[in-house]
Amino acid sequence: MIDSMLTIRRRDVLGRICVSVIAFCLWSSMVTSFSAQESSGKGRLNRLVAALEQGKPAYFEDWQWIDMMRSPFLLDQLFERLKDLRANGRSNLTPIVRIPMEGDEDFRWAVGQVLDMGAFGIAFPAIETKEEALKAIEAMRYPQLKDTKYPQPRGRRQHGAPSPRAAEYWGLSTEEYVRSADVWPLNPNGELFTMLMIPTNEGIKNINDILRVPGIGGVLIGPGELAASIGVRPGTPEVEAAIQTILRACIANKVFCGMSGVNDDAAAKKWISQGFKILTKSSTPVWLR
Repeated sequence: MIDSMLTIRRRDVLGRICVSVIAFCLWSSMVTSFSAQESSGKGRLNRLVAALEQGKPAYFEDWQWIDMMRSPFLLDQLFERLKDLRANGRSNLTPIVRIPMEGDEDFRWAVGQVLDMGAFGIAFPAIETKEEALKAIEAMRYPQLKDTKYPQPRGRRQHGAPSPRAAEYWGLSTEEYVRSADVWPLNPNGELFTMLMIPTNEGIKNINDILRVPGIGGVLIGPGELAASIGVRPGTPEVEAAIQTILRACIANKVFCGMSGVNDDAAAKKWISQGFKILTKSSTPVWLR
């Protein structure tokens, strides 16, 4: 009798163990599958891109504008700022960094340095020609393999020993990072976003040629900078005309258009109704000290 009861108990215990093991294996498989999906690029890391892919406007809740144009170009401070985003529970914000170099300057080295810190995108402050836009995309991309689906524009980002900092910040291995660190939407699996600012009369004159360069994600308009660059006061008809010219060109060339200085819901609704897809407040930029 006692032997029979012990046998039943053993079977019961073994049954519970088997159920627990099966449940653990199923859970582990789900976690592994999810992690693999995220790592392989199927899961979108760049929230700004994720919003645009879904046909939604990208608000300041999706991305963090970090301005290195009006602050010292100090990469150690940029790295600390990126770490702060994670430490403060704001790792869901996609950091986009504006470099200080304009289109007619040598900016390739600066782009590489900023991307190696872990930034998800670069904003170029003043692009005036198609050639300058092309240089921007080339600076963002690693050299492409011969069998790539997206060989042009060619990549010129330093590739010899990819920085582990960026991969670590993205939560990927170095190999996974290199696969994901390409410009979207040229590469649908790319996580890097190229944002141009075109504030001058020369740039506006060449706007359609500029936006035909493959790999441009968006154009961001700063009304104050636009007014100053074309030599008029903010809010004048000339500024509005320039804004609408840029917007029409973006829509025609299927490039997302953004507006800065959107400080209330009424303004947001106004710009969205016109076709703007990227919005940021005046208070959104982060300056390095």
